Amino acid sequence: MRAGERWKDYETGRSAETDVLLDKPDDKGVLVIECKAKIPGARVTLEEASKWRDDRVPLLHKILRHESRLAGKPFTFELWTNGPIDPDAVKYLKAYPPSQDYAVAWKDGAAIKPYVDKASSPAIRRAMGEHYFHHPLAKIAAQAEREAQPAAAV
Repeated sequence: MRAGERWKDYETGRSAETDVLLDKPDDKGVLVIECKAKIPGARVTLEEASKWRDDRVPLLHKILRHESRLAGKPFTFELWTNGPIDPDAVKYLKAYPPSQDYAVAWKDGAAIKPYVDKASSPAIRRAMGEHYFHHPLAKIAAQAEREAQPAAAV
């Protein structure tokens, strides 16, 4: 696993960062995770999701597929956030035509919480819990979200 590395496309001069890059063993492919840490109550916007999907993913794939140790392996790009993803952003991501060259997925706070709960480091579990999942603002935001649900359905 590698984290926080900058990569450069020498053809265009553009660069991009990988938050997490995991070259899985046994030729199971390459997982590239974009991490969007949000303060409690904030969400990944349509603008953030579209920039990631339209720009970052294709650029990183172009760069990484030419790396000798990664060449020929299947790629998966995932967007992870500790908070929610705006419904318009989810709709956009779901409607985006799939690529034949790589897979794309995303996980919101509810989906990554089980990963955090299984983390081997107590410090990671405690930090994520205190600063994101059990933070007072997170509780207020979750309550506001629950209260808004019935109103939106009417």
